Amino acid sequence: MTRRCAGRDLPGAFHFYPQIGAPRGFVGGLPADIDDTALAWAVLLHTEQRSKAEARAVLPTLLAQVMVTHRVRGDAPWVRSGILRTWLSADGAQNPPDLCANANVLSCLTLAGLHDSPIFSAVAQGNA
Repeated sequence: MTRRCAGRDLPGAFHFYPQIGAPRGFVGGLPADIDDTALAWAVLLHTEQRSKAEARAVLPTLLAQVMVTHRVRGDAPWVRSGILRTWLSADGAQNPPDLCANANVLSCLTLAGLHDSPIFSAVAQGNA
């Protein structure tokens, strides 16, 4: 199932539902997000379907695309630099951060051996 949820237009990203063969009656259109991406990578790493080297090559760049660098109108008061927005295809107020998703990202980065990387430090400090 994990591979069927892989983003076709954004390498390394994952969606909640499969891109092909989505559940019957499902209205599609949900973009890939950091939570599903982190959880999918964790499973793929744990089952050795993807390597730590692959994760290190993909995840920092992918996640950096949605890192908050400045607050935008509509952001919650707790949003600050370093935290990650949820959707990998939207920005600003249309893309609020989710603290649980950020925690899953930190866990995934640890599994990938990225616990001492700049992306890990930025996300961890943004969520402190």
